Amino acid sequence: MEDRKNIVIKVKYPTSGKTANPKVVQQWDFKRIGMAAGGLVIFLIVIISVFSSGDDESINNVSETKVVETSVQDIVQKTAAKVDKSVVKTELPVIKTVDYSKSVLRSMLTFTIKDNEPIGQLTSPLHLSKTKPVSVFYFAELNDMKGRTVNIEWLLEGDVITRKKVNISGDHWRMTSRQYLNDNIKNQWIVRVVDDKGQVITQIPFEAKYE
Repeated sequence: MEDRKNIVIKVKYPTSGKTANPKVVQQWDFKRIGMAAGGLVIFLIVIISVFSSGDDESINNVSETKVVETSVQDIVQKTAAKVDKSVVKTELPVIKTVDYSKSVLRSMLTFTIKDNEPIGQLTSPLHLSKTKPVSVFYFAELNDMKGRTVNIEWLLEGDVITRKKVNISGDHWRMTSRQYLNDNIKNQWIVRVVDDKGQVITQIPFEAKYE
């Protein structure tokens, strides 16, 4: 390895005929010293510039983050304000049920209707023939429902099979509906009268047994 020295030591010896101690003279190499000092200054400048640029970037990042957070908060607040203005509070209408207990005078099942009157009354279960369809009549008499419209519905296992619309034209109004029953694995029936809003006025559930 080359051993560089910044100090040069020169020794002068006396000329011949003179006896004296040698004289040591110290001489500085200012050129090399200047180059070393310049390199040190450049190194310090580079270090300072690197750290200062890093600080600037972190400051810029912090400021940009604050700006982004502020803009997001503004958007959320404006959106919430628009939603509050656009949402209209609506209340669902309350459907009032009607007490029809005094409106139903008669409601029954029968095999025969004569002169708009039932002949006999059937009770569940109904014993019906397997070989041929059997017609069953539903009879109902309503009171104080003049001008109203009702429907007579026959349901098998919850499914509406037939529906008959009836316009009531008198205070005491009698009405009938006929349904043919065939041999079927489903045997749970409901016959009912409902008003124009779907509220049940009266109904009769029954079971059909095919023999």
